[in-house]
Amino acid sequence: MVHIWTIKENVLNEAKKYTSRTEFKNKSNGAYCAAHKYGWIDEIYWLKSKNEKGSEHKKRRWKTKKDVIEESKKYNCRSDFNKFSRKAYEIARKNKWLDEMVWLNNKNVYIDKVDTVYKYYFKEKNAIYIGRTIYTELRDYQHRTVINDSVFDFAIKNNLKIPQMEIVETNLTVLEGSSREIYWEKYYKNNGYNIINKKPCGSIGSMAKGKWSKIKCFEESKKYNSRADFFNNSSSAYQKALKEGWLNEMTWLSNAHRYARGYWKDKKHVMEEARKYTSKKEFEENNHSAFLAAHRYGFIKEMDWLVKQKQHPFGFWKIKENVIKESKKYKTFNEFRINSYSAYKSAKENNYLHELTWLKKTKCGRPNKNKLPKGYWKNKDNMMKEAKKYTSKEDFKKGNLTAFLAAYRYGYIDDMVWMVKQKQHKNGYWNYKHIEEEALKYNTKTEFFNGNQTAYRAALKLGVIDDFFVLNEYVE
Repeated sequence: MVHIWTIKENVLNEAKKYTSRTEFKNKSNGAYCAAHKYGWIDEIYWLKSKNEKGSEHKKRRWKTKKDVIEESKKYNCRSDFNKFSRKAYEIARKNKWLDEMVWLNNKNVYIDKVDTVYKYYFKEKNAIYIGRTIYTELRDYQHRTVINDSVFDFAIKNNLKIPQMEIVETNLTVLEGSSREIYWEKYYKNNGYNIINKKPCGSIGSMAKGKWSKIKCFEESKKYNSRADFFNNSSSAYQKALKEGWLNEMTWLSNAHRYARGYWKDKKHVMEEARKYTSKKEFEENNHSAFLAAHRYGFIKEMDWLVKQKQHPFGFWKIKENVIKESKKYKTFNEFRINSYSAYKSAKENNYLHELTWLKKTKCGRPNKNKLPKGYWKNKDNMMKEAKKYTSKEDFKKGNLTAFLAAYRYGYIDDMVWMVKQKQHKNGYWNYKHIEEEALKYNTKTEFFNGNQTAYRAALKLGVIDDFFVLNEYVE
């Protein structure tokens, strides 16, 4: 069977859809690789090389409002604007220009009828593919160009031309579209058609990518009354909503707890806030920013209604009975030291800590555990008993590092035949697609680094780490 990209004419026709080599490579990697392999890339003269495009790219900066507005007119909704022109979108958002861009339809999948059910029918094989999407043109393009796609693979395998996309139903909400897709799959299957879908119909698809789909984000956000509460209680969902530009659609989230820069410099604002509290400690715990401003600008001296924290009279902890009474509130020496340092210090200086027998000794802030006797891991039976709690060497190492090192030292590791080696990927495995799949398992860059350092380093090397994680938006 002849592959589609081994034919020069097919590659040249595909290349005419793009204006630069980078765009050609990103959107049709199979055709791009074939053009390089067979030496056709130099004949595709209309594609700008990276160097030719560089000078143009440097000039493309969003210096004025006019530039940003012109860029935004290329898109139909805020989500697309944010996704395909992130820099311009962020400038528009920070300068509050988004509300002026009335041509950007801020789609809400709960109420807007934006979904469409479609099909591809291969007459030669009586086979059919059922799908659904919000963006029909983009989805049609993906079916025709992406390797491992159900439609693309079926056409290549059977040496067939991909038919035109046919709209089955349109003007549906996402939830309606999900149920109608299942209905049409059953309908065609019962009427004798071969269904070529690789995955079951009815899933939310690309909207459910990762842990937080749009629908899940909206459901999560409805548990809260403000963006600050949403951020504090569900940071990962908030970051996803921020990245995709969904926060403005969540109209039930009030923005009341966000203040303009310099708000707490105004003495009147600080005083009004401070009147809500009866002590300095309560003020600090409930509004740390206002409390710091009160100290910084000297307003705290005028807040005579704020009661200081209760203090013991001078020499109170020199009395042994007071120290003993205080120490009985705690279970360990470390807890006593942290919560009542003055009493602890007095007991230590006067040499009667040993009399506080109800306090347990601790080490490094943690309660003492039953220590294993010296040479415990030299005993093979003890070692094997511990090792059978784990299924791989990696788990064994994380679960009990001391035993793991001893197993190597005394040569017991070779007898642990049930230990499965950690899965290793081939060289070049960590491309954009695989990095994205791995990164979506984590909420922050730190979690990603701790969970899979190889994928994390590959993301840094390719310069794509910021595609999967965004900085937290400041919420006061």
